[in-house]
Amino acid sequence: MNTRIPVFYNEEQIHDPCAYSKSPLKPSLLARKIINDDTFAIRSGMIGPVGADRLSLTHDVAHVRALINGDKADGFGNLSKKDNKAIRTTVGNFLLAAEVAAGQPDAHPGAVWSLTSGFHHASHASCGGFCTFDALTLAAFELQKFRGMKTQDFQECLGNLQARGRVKYDQKAGVITAFVI
Repeated sequence: MNTRIPVFYNEEQIHDPCAYSKSPLKPSLLARKIINDDTFAIRSGMIGPVGADRLSLTHDVAHVRALINGDKADGFGNLSKKDNKAIRTTVGNFLLAAEVAAGQPDAHPGAVWSLTSGFHHASHASCGGFCTFDALTLAAFELQKFRGMKTQDFQECLGNLQARGRVKYDQKAGVITAFVI
């Protein structure tokens, strides 16, 4: 088992949205602080922007395409394709960290760290509170669909998302039944 905590970070996720929120800049500040700390191992490989097909698993297709094409403002109110690519790389970071946490138990000492922010206000077909895409719901969906995890494996996560009106799940069947706007 690896005793160093894997930290997921890639410079490509950093952008300055020229908005009140400076959250997209914070991961680089944290990475610089921990880069020489033997407790952590920064992993930047394999982190890239998530594409429309993958985002559309839990987001409205027209919403995703409009954001990627720069026809719809992101969570910061911008139409920048460059910023959108950085935002989608941030989603990729979080999804990779979730996959490693759930699927590669020997790759970490019981914890992983994704240097990301900006997911919890976005919903199925809209951006909100500086958040463009809801990577939390997408990660839960992918872990369930592709890893075969049952609801009880991440019931607390789904419960929190359901309490905030993000998802509905069928406890009897153990599957997500609908994504709620």
